Amino acid sequence: MSRVQAELPGPNTRPDIEKHEAAPHVVLLECLGPSDFTFARKIMIEIVRTNLEFLVTLTNLVSQAVLAMDELGMGIMKS
Repeated sequence: MSRVQAELPGPNTRPDIEKHEAAPHVVLLECLGPSDFTFARKIMIEIVRTNLEFLVTLTNLVSQAVLAMDELGMGIMKS
């Protein structure tokens, strides 16, 4: 398939991967049809939610470790 064919809209086209290397979500959206946008949106929201839950859990673990170290007299808060 030529570069021109890849950039033409239609059911038999492929996204230009090189153009979107840094943005895989754009490639995903180009591969999906208009009826799949709601599904793609739900997936992306779930990815963000999972990422946020991971960050909150990681923050809590770090906080617990700092508090435990402080109780043992090894904390960074000790003056």
